[in-house]
Amino acid sequence: MQTNVNTQAYPFAWLDELIEITLHPTTIQLKAITPKRLEEVCDQLPVATKEVEMSLRTQIFGLDKSNVKTVVELYYNALQELRWQATQNLTAYTHNAPLAKAGKIILSVLDELHQRITERYRVYLPKEESHTFLPAMLFKLLIKLSGDQISILVKAAFQAGLIPARSLRQACRLLAPYLSTDREETLSANSLRSHASQPETPDLDIVLNYLEKVTAIVKGYYRRGRR
Repeated sequence: MQTNVNTQAYPFAWLDELIEITLHPTTIQLKAITPKRLEEVCDQLPVATKEVEMSLRTQIFGLDKSNVKTVVELYYNALQELRWQATQNLTAYTHNAPLAKAGKIILSVLDELHQRITERYRVYLPKEESHTFLPAMLFKLLIKLSGDQISILVKAAFQAGLIPARSLRQACRLLAPYLSTDREETLSANSLRSHASQPETPDLDIVLNYLEKVTAIVKGYYRRGRR
């Protein structure tokens, strides 16, 4: 896994693959990663974050203030999501010393990058908000669809602009804690996002069938409203 952000369309591609796939706690190959490989990965982290900063400076060069703000916020939001996932990963590494050590280093490097971007581009960033969720406020919405079918619906709703999230990953993370099915009391954000990438035809047919019913019902409201 070589870092070369400048040749990739997405400047966080290497970090994203590392945190979301390679070192994700549910990755099947995780146990096969040796301590030596983890050391190599940690050695590459400063290079990767430096390339992200260089990519950001290159992209905003010559842009007006409004466009600079848009680009900076995209980088900032992507970094925030990676920091969140790295924190989740580290929590799951507690019984694996080499992974836990690597997880702490990854999170520390991301925190340092966050600090540098925040300090350098503070004028373009919105004020950070603090969100506190009390256990009593958490409720579950039981949906008569499977987890795979819900993931299709969430992805489509996000792409249609119905979910005010910055990315599909964030949309899944926001919704997953509140969704459940007849068979699954809890749905994970990662499963929602991964299942939506390769939907099966039977699941698509079921989702379309429900959407057609909803469309017909809404059209009925429209017709009654015109009387």
